[in-house]
Amino acid sequence: MALTTANRDTALLHPIMRAAAEAVLADCRAAGLPLRIFEAWRSPERQRYLYAQGRTTSGPIVTYAKAWQSYHQYGVAVDFVGHVDGNWTWDLPQSTWNRLHAFGAAHGLERLGFETPHLQVTGLTSGDLMDGEWPDGGDASWRNNLAQAVANWHGEPAAPPIATDEPERPPIVPHDATWSQTPKVGASNWHSKFGGQEWLLDDKGIICAPTLRLLFARPARRSPLRQSWISTVARFRSRHGLRHCARIDRHDDRDRDRLCTTLGFHRTAHFSLGAARPGQRREPAHRR
Repeated sequence: MALTTANRDTALLHPIMRAAAEAVLADCRAAGLPLRIFEAWRSPERQRYLYAQGRTTSGPIVTYAKAWQSYHQYGVAVDFVGHVDGNWTWDLPQSTWNRLHAFGAAHGLERLGFETPHLQVTGLTSGDLMDGEWPDGGDASWRNNLAQAVANWHGEPAAPPIATDEPERPPIVPHDATWSQTPKVGASNWHSKFGGQEWLLDDKGIICAPTLRLLFARPARRSPLRQSWISTVARFRSRHGLRHCARIDRHDDRDRDRLCTTLGFHRTAHFSLGAARPGQRREPAHRR
């Protein structure tokens, strides 16, 4: 996150501000004014950095707003600054600034009395913005950037709440569900990665890629640990001081459960790792 560099990407602005800023910029060019967009959206981290100047760090005071108190964090403000001979400058005639403010007003923007280059969307307040009340019509580039800024923020004041029009996603499975209730998937639909291996649930059990060998069998089936997992077993044996054994069904129940956890699978999945003795009940590892 750049703290000392201003962001000039207008795609991160709210569409209302973006359209107004581009219109103001076009008016300035048509009038021959040497004004450009110096800063558009501003991260809360950069706002905190700027607020510290003249207070807890060296330099002059450049803002009165803490993080999330500035319109810039919400993409509804832009700073226009002079650009002359390849250099940024705030040293421009007052008539230039007056025309900038007039152009802004014509496109629904207002100025700040204490910050000449700043233009912001009218009809808003900092308090409303901090409460998550934002202008309608936000698009994906603006919304996703703001949501990411909120998610990444760790500090004071607290980030605003994020409102979304997306429907709320349901839980993956009920809390009392087991893996036996998970529907079968096709051979190309890999679920996840455990122990560095991709896997899927098939009618035979859990199959690992890229070997496509059965690792965990359904009940009443028997499956040894395949060659591709021997190195994992070796590390497990070394860590826990177990005897040399490449086949998982040769370990006793407690060691087998610990190995299940190491590989990322849980005994509550109702998969067997070898034939149990008649009448033997294997409790899940986390219940012991």
